[in-house]
Amino acid sequence: MKPQSHFLTGIPIGLLVGIHDSGQNLALILGATIAGAIAPDIPTSLQLLEDKIRHRKNFSKEGDPNFEQTAWFLLKDMSHSPLAWIMLLVASHFIRSPDLLHMMLLGCGYGLLSHWIIDLATHCDDAFRRTDQTLSWPFWHLISDGKPNTIPKLGNWFGKHVVNLEYRIDYEHLDKTKLSEAIWRVLIVVTAIGLAVYHGIN
Repeated sequence: MKPQSHFLTGIPIGLLVGIHDSGQNLALILGATIAGAIAPDIPTSLQLLEDKIRHRKNFSKEGDPNFEQTAWFLLKDMSHSPLAWIMLLVASHFIRSPDLLHMMLLGCGYGLLSHWIIDLATHCDDAFRRTDQTLSWPFWHLISDGKPNTIPKLGNWFGKHVVNLEYRIDYEHLDKTKLSEAIWRVLIVVTAIGLAVYHGIN
């Protein structure tokens, strides 16, 4: 999904983590969770920024048939690696003091995990397979030689065997929002408001 959707998703998760910590330092824990939820899309945002500065079509580099061998793809793939949330959640398990650091690591780890799960279910269509992140870096190196169009993409597999919630229409309308994503945003906002009210009255 779009970065805005990941940002919104981080809010109720951060509220849940913060409220579990008795509401102390809620703002810092919420900020850490939101940061984790949007961090994987930083390389993509930088790619878009470069395209705008150079007055090029959005995601112009992804038109390269060898995009999977570029530094941009590597950065995008690394930022979406499951290693990120695994390491943070493991670290939060062992780092218990100070409590604030523990809770911020936990929140950031859950934020990263939410991004990974959402992308698993929404980066599915064959039309985007070539340029999508693998969601399995660096583990895919164990089963692929890395040649173009042969690198396994977990989202594509998930869409074919579990559920396909692809959020993009096509490369020409990447700025458009599908109804499914709009509904997701509404549900997330309602959930966040409910949690905020719950925290306020307890």
